[in-house]
Amino acid sequence: MLIHNQLIGRRLEVLVLKANPNIKELMQEIIVIYESELKDYREILGLAKKQEELITEGDYQQFNQLITTRAKIINKIDNLEKNLFSYKKSLAQQLGLDLDKDFLTKIIQKELPFGDDLEALIRNIYKRIQDIQELDQKNKEELIIKRNKIQHSMTRVKKGLRVNQAYNTKTTNYEGRFIDKK
Repeated sequence: MLIHNQLIGRRLEVLVLKANPNIKELMQEIIVIYESELKDYREILGLAKKQEELITEGDYQQFNQLITTRAKIINKIDNLEKNLFSYKKSLAQQLGLDLDKDFLTKIIQKELPFGDDLEALIRNIYKRIQDIQELDQKNKEELIIKRNKIQHSMTRVKKGLRVNQAYNTKTTNYEGRFIDKK
């Protein structure tokens, strides 16, 4: 009997949620914002792939320009997140939920209108973020390798310059500077 009552209570909750137009509107707004974020994350992923190519080519000026472009997109995502917060807060209040780290999971489990769409979007966004992080890590490692090679080359150049300076300094004493021990 208890299970039957819980089932009826759950069905009533679902009907009330689906009938509430405000919840539908909030869910639609949340989805629109997440769709925009997904588009931005895809753009960042494309820029990360382009950065990978530029590292290989050694075009660091263009690479730096892409970093600036990425920063602008990240700022745009931050602004979207600020807008998203107000919608999440309103939805949480209407549903009687806490706005904590498990909020999205709770929403998806509630069988809200557009819940499946929201879940797919969230999964897609997390996948893009993961792809970006992996590619950024790979790019970072490649940059470190290139930097080490350049540092090694600079060290050799500096040693060569010191040797040349030893031969080309003004002579103030006329004794041999180098002694050949043959």
